[in-house]
Amino acid sequence: MSEPTPDRSVEDAYGYAARTVRDHAGPFLLAALGATAVAALLQLLVTLAVGRGVARFVDAVAGEDASALRVLGVTGFAGLVLLLAVTGVLLAGLVQAVLTRGALAATEGRAPTARTFTGGGRTRTVLLAALLVAALAGLGTLLCYLPALAVALYAQFTLLFVLDKGLGPVAALRSSAMLVQRNLGACAGLAVVALLACLVGVLVCGVGIVLTAPLVVLAQTHLYRTLLGEPVAA
Repeated sequence: MSEPTPDRSVEDAYGYAARTVRDHAGPFLLAALGATAVAALLQLLVTLAVGRGVARFVDAVAGEDASALRVLGVTGFAGLVLLLAVTGVLLAGLVQAVLTRGALAATEGRAPTARTFTGGGRTRTVLLAALLVAALAGLGTLLCYLPALAVALYAQFTLLFVLDKGLGPVAALRSSAMLVQRNLGACAGLAVVALLACLVGVLVCGVGIVLTAPLVVLAQTHLYRTLLGEPVAA
């Protein structure tokens, strides 16, 4: 399949996303609010638990050799950053999964309801796929971040293949990477705009992510359908 013009593909995807959020603002914004609130709470609990564990460990070895303590401190800090990065990607994936259910319904011409975002099954496969992507992103973070960006780019349609095509985690990740590779310009453009939108959402006291998350997921779903040659309901 020939690659669509990147600028036009991204413009069409986000234009569709804006119209859909406008027409179905209630369900999408409530789903985004609920999912991001739960994810933020879980991330906070993980941060507090890990931070407390590291502090207790440092206190326990405070009487040991100072150089060893410094090494343990650096190692512990690096481990903490890595763990928080992995849990952050995992929780973001779960938020994406919730919104993706609604986005798939919208692109099929079905009006999303509260049940749309939480039903549909395949929860175990979604969790495994999100964990797989999070683990790869964590590994990429250890390798100076650039591989993590590559994971984010090539894995962006993984959950769509899980929920829409019924694929397993590895097959879904492989299908996502192949689709991105065949349409690299359009997918990279979508990812860059998505990153900027999410950054803006986070900077607006974090509240803006409730609006930007549905826009990003809907645009992603629109491009996914378009690249596969499937119809998208107006």
